[in-house]
Amino acid sequence: MSALKVLLVLVLVLLLLVTSSVAQEAGRITGIVVSATDGKPLAYANVLIVGTGLGTFVKENGRFVIDNVPPGTYTVKVMMMGYAAQTKENVVVRPNETTELKFELKETVVMEVPVVEVKGERPAVDTERTQTKRTIDTKEVAVRSINTVEDAIATQAGVVLEQGEIHIRGGRSGEVKQYVDGIQISDPFVGANSMELSLASLSEIEVLSGGFDAEYGNVQSGVINLKTREGGTRYSGLVKFMTDDYGAPDKTYFNYDDLAIGFGGPLFTTNLRFFASGEVVFTDTYLKTLEPRQQKQLWGFIKFRERQSNSYSGQCKLTYFFSPTKKLSLEYLASGEKYDFYHHAFSRVGYWSEVHDHWWFEPLDSTYSLYIAPAHTPDITNNHRSLKLVWRHTISPSSFYTVRVGNYTTLHKEVVLNKKPFEYVTPNFNDRVDPENRYFVVQGDYPHWQRYHTTMWTSKGDMTITKGTIHQVKFGAESHFYRLEMEDLLYPSLDSPRGIYTDIYRFHCWDMSAFIQDRIKFEGMNLRLGLRLDLFDPGRDAVDAYNRFVVSTGFKAKSTSFFKRTEWQISPRFGVSYPISERDALYFNYGRFYQIPRLEVLFQFLGQTEQGLLPFGNPLMDAETTIMYEVGIQHQFTSTIVGDIALFYKDIFGLTGTEPADLTEDSEFIQRYGPTATPVAYVNLDYGSVRGIEFKLTKRFSHHFQGSFTYTFSKATGSSSNELQGANVVSGAMDRAPITELPLDWDRNHVISANLYISEPGLWGCNIDWSYSSGVPYTPMLPREREVRAALINSERLPSRSVVNIKADKRYKIAGQEVSLFLEGRNILNRRNIATLSPGSWPGGSGNYVAYYTTEGRLGGAYDLGELLGLTEVIYIPLNDPRVYSPPRNFRVGISFDW
Repeated sequence: MSALKVLLVLVLVLLLLVTSSVAQEAGRITGIVVSATDGKPLAYANVLIVGTGLGTFVKENGRFVIDNVPPGTYTVKVMMMGYAAQTKENVVVRPNETTELKFELKETVVMEVPVVEVKGERPAVDTERTQTKRTIDTKEVAVRSINTVEDAIATQAGVVLEQGEIHIRGGRSGEVKQYVDGIQISDPFVGANSMELSLASLSEIEVLSGGFDAEYGNVQSGVINLKTREGGTRYSGLVKFMTDDYGAPDKTYFNYDDLAIGFGGPLFTTNLRFFASGEVVFTDTYLKTLEPRQQKQLWGFIKFRERQSNSYSGQCKLTYFFSPTKKLSLEYLASGEKYDFYHHAFSRVGYWSEVHDHWWFEPLDSTYSLYIAPAHTPDITNNHRSLKLVWRHTISPSSFYTVRVGNYTTLHKEVVLNKKPFEYVTPNFNDRVDPENRYFVVQGDYPHWQRYHTTMWTSKGDMTITKGTIHQVKFGAESHFYRLEMEDLLYPSLDSPRGIYTDIYRFHCWDMSAFIQDRIKFEGMNLRLGLRLDLFDPGRDAVDAYNRFVVSTGFKAKSTSFFKRTEWQISPRFGVSYPISERDALYFNYGRFYQIPRLEVLFQFLGQTEQGLLPFGNPLMDAETTIMYEVGIQHQFTSTIVGDIALFYKDIFGLTGTEPADLTEDSEFIQRYGPTATPVAYVNLDYGSVRGIEFKLTKRFSHHFQGSFTYTFSKATGSSSNELQGANVVSGAMDRAPITELPLDWDRNHVISANLYISEPGLWGCNIDWSYSSGVPYTPMLPREREVRAALINSERLPSRSVVNIKADKRYKIAGQEVSLFLEGRNILNRRNIATLSPGSWPGGSGNYVAYYTTEGRLGGAYDLGELLGLTEVIYIPLNDPRVYSPPRNFRVGISFDW
């Protein structure tokens, strides 16, 4: 076996030497050439892609096909004796997609024809598609009430957006990876914390929810490809401003302001082009706190006040064309946010007296001091940076390669009032909460201080070779190097600057992968075959730290040798499509997908000499595994109406869970923490399955309207929605682990997304969006019940969720350019949708949300006054926590200017 692994390493290294990153497969250009006079086909016209050796002749029916065109932007020219040549610029070719063109040639003897600038349109049915791929054009979503990448993705079939986390086809949120032009921008440490990019910087969003090609690895549920804009041969740009502030502090919904700008074009020469964009969003959110915020000055004369949530994103991209076949691009991306969250236990502003052990809204005597609780929650900052360099070279009409290198960093902080850990005031529970209700905090800081820094270096490369008209072979390799720095302190204070629970470490790890795939075109069938090899090394330092700790816990120490500590995976991919006609296509795919657990659970607490009772990391965990099957069909009803339907099944196992150690009475851990203590580790324990059906109907713009309708029915079940379930059993928060699969927390059986857009082009437009989803499951509990019963986990469901948004705009011509004034309404029916049943009260008092809803049918939580007074009778005092609800109705106005 060791000899086989050595051979695999050599193969992997060889692939890295040959080509060090993945690129994109070729596309095709098809179209028709007709006479502008009578519309008849013009057979045998000559079609050329300018600057390349690619071209073809028009067939007798007027149609032409140019296969194996490398992705990029081209100029296509058609010539025929007796007709004026016609040229179309900025024809965009995307990987694995077909660009459709139409030429209408005018009869002439000698005539100069002006250049016509167009963009090709995708065919309604892609007969070569073997996977579920949804493509979102950012210009199309601009007419809708969609303002973020997250909003756009949530409108797609199979996607559930639950409490800010994206779940695709029933998978956990960390099973989704985001890429920008082939470079990952998902934080490998926590999995779901991705860079937020502005729609102003993007040209296209691509969502892959099934049948990933072999070039995609370390992902289980979904791939999101973000394609950034680049400058063209002419200057273009955009400006957009939107607000819900109508001129006075009391005439606003959430004090929301959004400014986005973008500009690009040639720089000194048409071979060198640039595009730069940026967006800032300021809002106090619908959960506004009472924390006072200081006024700041910018450049000495601009005064502004920070909002509760402040975010930004920026992009700058330089592209240089050495020739039509050689292209180099350099891009810098940045995004960040600073916000403090609303916590109901920290929501009050009043006066506290330690002498009287009493809180009140105003001082009753000199012993009362002001306590602004919202100011004592953490200010959370996230900063993301990405720098990437991409080289693409078309060697010949049948081969090209791409090389990418990139660096991605994340810096996350949670700090109260910019304090150092030793400056925190963290009194014990009895001193922290109001003695009259045991819920609201009356003194001290939110007892959490955290800082982590993630750095990821990426090198990727691939090569695509086309052999005749049958085979298109693509192979490549990829490597990541990770550096992780963590400082996480619970209950820090002057007496204990490192806190009660301390997690401080610095580790590095790396991974490597290689793949090969072939697209085979038969008569009446398209076949995709792929094979991928993945390797992950957690690093010797992490394994050594793990061994130092586990010797006292009952878990076994592991070998630190390279072949023993590394994780190897080989995953096959298969897809086939059957073009039934030009209007119909059937496809099927199968794949085995692996993903290393997020790095946080591999290294947690391994830097400590005394970990305590919290779950500790396991750097030797196996990869999580998903086996997926999918079958789908596409059908074009008319020239503007297209539908597709897909059925899928996923078998998931080896998911991250927690498990206690089996200790002996004389173990060091028992002697240190007592006979009832049990250490818990992260292990591959959980499993699940998902099955469902997706349907999408799209109407392209014609006769003044367009629209879409998507419906998803699915069932997502598993052994656990929470990877800490095993730890909860150990701590007594749960009576036992479930023995069967149960609905997962994000399991919404029915999800609908629909929109209708009506417009008089150049004058006005109106769009309406409706989203509906059935309720998520929850676990009922009884009053004063401290232990979750496994038999009742997710046995009930919350009400459904429904939202209606609108956007209407009026367009004007100013100096020859189109300016749009618009109104956007969100949740216009003002439905009180449930965001979460139990938002939590830690580190506040004993607010009871689930039992209050189970027994009373009311939301917002309550505390039990009867229990506080020592009575057997349950006396609920409502807390009215607004966090349980989604945002209410709000309206925004704005102006946009594109050129």
